[in-house]
This record gives sequence, structure tokens and C-alpha cells, in this order.
Amino acid sequence: MSLGAAGVAWLEGLDDLLRDIATEWHLSIEQILPGGTESLVVNARTAEGQDAVLKVAIPGLDPTGRQLRTLLAARGRGYVRVLRHDTARNAMLLERLGCQLAELCLPLDAQIKAICATL
Repeated sequence: MSLGAAGVAWLEGLDDLLRDIATEWHLSIEQILPGGTESLVVNARTAEGQDAVLKVAIPGLDPTGRQLRTLLAARGRGYVRVLRHDTARNAMLLERLGCQLAELCLPLDAQIKAICATL
């Protein structure tokens, strides 16, 4: 996927954007999480010591808008809880849940049971 000049501008401003959000939300930014395709996703820690995940979506794509509406409606039931968000900057601060289910190397049936139990 190529986002052209808009994508280049987003990448060039990403350090400043992360720094601004971290300062405003009192976060320490930790490592980048692998696998993001439409967002930059990083581990973070709040000033209170809570582990969190900061997700900043690429402008022009709307994964954060749709996802944010769903997560806010769920209020943490069956989904990750939203700690803070800023729609103008396509940013969400989410509770950190742990590793991805696929990383546990469980058989598919066990993964499906875990997902169903969560929902």
C-alpha cells in the first residue's frame, strides 16, 4: 500500500506526534509492537505505572475511527478498554492485555474457546 506524499508526511512527523502525545498524556513510550499495517502501535506506561498500548493510525485510513466507536461502545466488555483517545490525531491509548493469543501456540479449538469465553 502506498500513501504517497501524505504517508511520507505522516512518517516524517511521527516522532514529533509521539512526543507530543507522550507529553500531554504523561506517557513513557516503550518498544514498537510488530505487525501493524495501518497504525503505529507501541507499548507505553502511564505516569501511574499502568501498562498500556498507544495506537496511532495513518491519516486517511479509518481503522481507528471504526475501531474506536466499537471499543467505546463495549466499555471493556469482551474488548480492550480505551484509556484515552484523540480523534484529531488518530490516537488511542488502550489497556495492555498481554501477548497475542496466537503466540501461545494453542490448538485452534483452544483459541476459539478462549475467544468465546472472552466475548
